[in-house]
Amino acid sequence: MNTSSEPFSLVPTGSDPDGAVPLAPPSPPKIAVTCCNEGSPTKAHPFFSIRCCCVSVVRRLGAVPFLVPPMFCEASLSVLYDLADGILIPGGADVSPVHYGGEPHPAMEQHDGERDLVELYLARRAIADKKPLLGICRGMHVINVAQGGTLVPDLADHQRETHWPKNENHHDFGWHELAHDIEIVDGSLLADLLGITRIRTNSLHHQCIGFLGEGLRVTSSTSDGVPESLEAVERDRFLLGVQSHPETLCNDIVPAWEACFTGLIRASAHWRDQRAQVASRGG
Repeated sequence: MNTSSEPFSLVPTGSDPDGAVPLAPPSPPKIAVTCCNEGSPTKAHPFFSIRCCCVSVVRRLGAVPFLVPPMFCEASLSVLYDLADGILIPGGADVSPVHYGGEPHPAMEQHDGERDLVELYLARRAIADKKPLLGICRGMHVINVAQGGTLVPDLADHQRETHWPKNENHHDFGWHELAHDIEIVDGSLLADLLGITRIRTNSLHHQCIGFLGEGLRVTSSTSDGVPESLEAVERDRFLLGVQSHPETLCNDIVPAWEACFTGLIRASAHWRDQRAQVASRGG
């Protein structure tokens, strides 16, 4: 467990804080990436899945990703959690309302019950240990629910036009299409990562954050007030949820979004090194 009360730094591990010059080649941090169930368990060949870009961006930026299957077994999950230096929870189906005291809604997608349990377990442990955690779309919702927050089950019709828009052919916007701008709170983790306080992004969601979970704050939103990111109130950790899908934008559409993953990886290496220092002192 990381017991340090020092503010979280964006300076990469193994670097000179003044010049950010690598002092020694750091070993790559290990990032646990959750995945989802595909197909009904009653079918002959159900399988797990994840968009390749969620894994490839982590690997491309120098970390070692590994997948966590959506099969809830606390003993097994504890082993996988301990292997990870950071956690990435990507997008997917709606979180079941049973986890935040909500009611079923006709617009809700089919729930992935085991994935809910796996990701809520990982999120709660990561938050308790200050282990770096990045949540994308659904992953941002998981973070909020893990901290006792709620979700809006379905956006109003006029908000849907902005947040799950259609193109000129009346098809849903794709992963690589830009839908709207977001305004980012100056001085927030997201603003520091991106280096700007306004950015354009994609949008493929019909739910959003309702009541905020304990210890969290909204750090960006759209012009109609829909939360687009959340972070820890205390800046002593890397805890970030984003409503958009930066993994599909960061190659060449909006390269600035890559900073979310760079930040996760650097923070994970820093967290691992701090833990090793504490262990070496017998802490």
